[in-house]
Amino acid sequence: MRMRGRTHTALVLAAGLLAAASPASAADFDGDGHEDLVVGALFREVEGFGSAGSATALYGSEQPLSTNRSQFITQAAPGMHDEPWYGDNLGWATVTGDFDGDGRDDVAISALEESIGRHYGAGVVQVLYGARDGISLSRGRQLSAATAGIKGKPVQDLHFGRALAVGDFDGDGRDDLAIGSQRVTSRWAGTVDLLYGSPRGIQMTGSRHLTSAQHGLSPGGLDYFGWKLAAGDFNGDRRDDLAVAAPFETVGREGSAGAVKIFYGSRDGIQTRVTQTITKDSPGMGGDGAVASEDLGSAMTTGDFNGDHRDDLALYAAKRGPGGDIGEVHVLYGSKRRLRTRGSTYLDAQDPRVITDNDHLEQVGFWGLSLGAGDLDANGRDDLIVSSNFTRFGNVFFGSGRGIRLSAQQQILEDDLPGDGAQVGSEFGWAVGAANLNGRGPDELIITELMTGREDEPCTGDGGIHILYPGNARNLRGRGYEFFTPNSPGMAGAGGPGCQAWGWSLGS
Repeated sequence: MRMRGRTHTALVLAAGLLAAASPASAADFDGDGHEDLVVGALFREVEGFGSAGSATALYGSEQPLSTNRSQFITQAAPGMHDEPWYGDNLGWATVTGDFDGDGRDDVAISALEESIGRHYGAGVVQVLYGARDGISLSRGRQLSAATAGIKGKPVQDLHFGRALAVGDFDGDGRDDLAIGSQRVTSRWAGTVDLLYGSPRGIQMTGSRHLTSAQHGLSPGGLDYFGWKLAAGDFNGDRRDDLAVAAPFETVGREGSAGAVKIFYGSRDGIQTRVTQTITKDSPGMGGDGAVASEDLGSAMTTGDFNGDHRDDLALYAAKRGPGGDIGEVHVLYGSKRRLRTRGSTYLDAQDPRVITDNDHLEQVGFWGLSLGAGDLDANGRDDLIVSSNFTRFGNVFFGSGRGIRLSAQQQILEDDLPGDGAQVGSEFGWAVGAANLNGRGPDELIITELMTGREDEPCTGDGGIHILYPGNARNLRGRGYEFFTPNSPGMAGAGGPGCQAWGWSLGS
């Protein structure tokens, strides 16, 4: 079926605050033992179709990252299961995992505004598989609400693929895929579809369809269940669990206070009999409790911050400040049974112990709207990367035996990185993550910016990624630094028009 998007409907970045990418996690597409990276470019023009979208794969090696083997992915590529069209927005969300268990990671990339028949914005997800030479465009499949075996049906603005997450929910050694959608018929309730891996890759057999009404959240909708997804093994049973955010959920009388639902993995995959609901009113949560319009869970990431071999969960909430949303982050730790809210770590952007650019923070806020994790000091514990999307700085909080500590942090300033220098409207820190691209030492820190243009015309830029090679916890670029744009020498797909938003999403 030919799928056509509506004539380009531009996504205004400032209105898409909650759209920042899911955090990156380790991937090796060609099986060479070095981690690789995929960068989504939401607004890339393809064959004359504005904002059709694209993705670029960059391959790790023993040397610093280079463009030598870069790979340009669009829906116009031979073997892809679709064609580009205006406003498809391929690259909205990008995640990686080994769906067929062959030892090479695969990638799922959503095209949020892709249309199915007359259903504008129904959305699709492209699943592509790893091979000896890298990501194969000839082997893969396209998923949508119209795919046989997926419950539900395409509707306008369903936005199938708004959020993606990967985890091995049944512990069979093959990764599984969770897909969040924005809309159910006329209600903005949201859904999550779970698709399981097999020796042949993602299969429809045994798929699950989760809704908020099934699990004790707002039966009338408007909670945006599945707006964000994150996977991790929170109870250490070697089966991944799934965190599903409903950031506009009403808590008590507080509208859009937000809630996160935790579904635990089992031998049969995600089970729904025993779940966990987390709000800011949960026992032990720091801060001021559930407050209207703070949208808990509108950003999430997972990592083992205390090194106990159970994953932990970091959540963003839009804490209010004098001039608007400032931001806060809650870190919940795994245990033998479930995530613990008691003993959680509370990070407040207005806490004087947090190193921030207070003047800029008060102007634009949203500290924590991008979250990532990686072991940046090679001590066996993940570290938490916190960015605000719209300021010119971010923070790294280092993991310890006690988890995330305020006493161990580093600030990253855009002004201090060589790159292209600080730019008005650059959206520095739109997506953050980590990967071990050269296979040794600490993980590399990856920070994207969406617009690298002139101060007077920021949308003339293309986007870019900063890669910092940490030496230790005191020097986040002690082993080197690189900066790439979609037009860096040797980059596949170079030469496209400006305003690509290259770096909207990361998968690694």
